[in-house]
Amino acid sequence: MPVQKRLDINAPGAVLEGIVHVPDAPPTGAVVVCHPHPLYGGDMDNHVVVSLCEALVDAGLMALRFNFRGTGRSTGAHDQGRAEQEDVLAALAEAARHLGPEGGPLGLAGYSFGAVVAGLVAPRAPGVRAIALVSPPARSLEPEALSAFPGAKLILAGEQDQFAPAEELRALALRAGDGCELALVPGVDHFWWSGLRPAAARVAMFCRKHLAR
Repeated sequence: MPVQKRLDINAPGAVLEGIVHVPDAPPTGAVVVCHPHPLYGGDMDNHVVVSLCEALVDAGLMALRFNFRGTGRSTGAHDQGRAEQEDVLAALAEAARHLGPEGGPLGLAGYSFGAVVAGLVAPRAPGVRAIALVSPPARSLEPEALSAFPGAKLILAGEQDQFAPAEELRALALRAGDGCELALVPGVDHFWWSGLRPAAARVAMFCRKHLAR
């Protein structure tokens, strides 16, 4: 059966608490999942983040979720998405270590604020082949960062999202360059109280496809 292990992640100026989800067979890769805004109650136990991790494990991938600095037991202080980018890089390095000496492909996913941070850090994240951004507030993302990322890109949101309007996401996907997929789910808003399981499965299948060894 899949297992979960708690761990500490050393980041510049902070020690982050995290949980790694390990499938029952050798994983084909690992995906780091970033949580929504901590100043509005977001943390690694958010239902969207947990559902993404569970779907990734079901798809044969290792998943690692963590608390940004200043959240939960993670030390340090919230930095409006700046130092949080170093947290993501540290989590990716930890995920790579858990894949073992042979390593393996890496992916990056995030929800809301976590999607913004993931999108900003992706161009300088070593070994990352694919990023999946769930409900990213388009105005907070830099299209230049997404277009600079050479790997596969998925933007997934509800058509009724209050903070990531569909028309803004369509414009963002166009500016993100070739290879950026956009999926809009009818009847779903920013908080994913419905439609989450199939959406998480879509993210997992996207990551599995692009992280194949």
